[in-house]
Amino acid sequence: MGRFTRLPLYIVLVLWSLICLYPLVWMVSTSLKTMPEVTEDPMALIPKIFHWGNYLEAWTKGNFGTYFKNSLIITVAALFLVLWTTSMTAFAVARTDFPGRRSILYALVITLFIPAEATLVPVFHIAKGLHLLNSLAGIIVVSVAGSQVVSIYLIQAYLRTIPRDLDDAAKIDGCNLFQRYWYVILPLAKPVLATVAILTFMGTWNAYMLPLAFTMARPELRTLPVGLVAFQSGFAFSVNWPLLCAGAAISIVPVIALYVFLQRYFVSGIAAAGLKG
Repeated sequence: MGRFTRLPLYIVLVLWSLICLYPLVWMVSTSLKTMPEVTEDPMALIPKIFHWGNYLEAWTKGNFGTYFKNSLIITVAALFLVLWTTSMTAFAVARTDFPGRRSILYALVITLFIPAEATLVPVFHIAKGLHLLNSLAGIIVVSVAGSQVVSIYLIQAYLRTIPRDLDDAAKIDGCNLFQRYWYVILPLAKPVLATVAILTFMGTWNAYMLPLAFTMARPELRTLPVGLVAFQSGFAFSVNWPLLCAGAAISIVPVIALYVFLQRYFVSGIAAAGLKG
């Protein structure tokens, strides 16, 4: 494909990128305005004066410090538990032979077709019976359970691209099963682990229904998405868009930071898992 042939494609991609970025730019711009300025010209992207104090006001009035801490605890704990449990499960499925291995994998894939909302009530009652409601630990446990299937499928698909000769060489060197997993396979799986880390972080950090159901009786345990909606509903007559956008901007900073840090692994992990999946 020549340079001039690719030009229309580049133009379309640039235009589509601008369309996708516009809501994010508008949110950041609005977070730096005053309410009268937003009312006067809501579509303007450059504030007349940058009001950085909106972020401090949103942080204090919206209790975002507490919500940020809760979200961070839940997300980081769920992230490490998901990476640990799913990588071991995927290793067993992809690198070992045992009866029913394919049936287990097919059963996991079938659960992808069940909407998460359909399982919310059963999960809530099970958590209630286990005394996990109104606690961060309960949200962590359920978040880890809900992130298993996609993560296992992606990791096991990637592990199938790694030559089996490495396992044989490790066996000759005297490595047992866990040592092959920890010292040989896991270091080679960094791209797909980064992919799983980003997807898990985004899913857990942005979750709304589950933390809402688990923290109704204890508002101090709310996560950022739940706290952001509560902050919005707290305005008496009209929404304070600058403060609300400042709170939303605060909530997306960790997700963007993680993606920037791991993005060089993300595409290669998805591509390699897709080729073999």
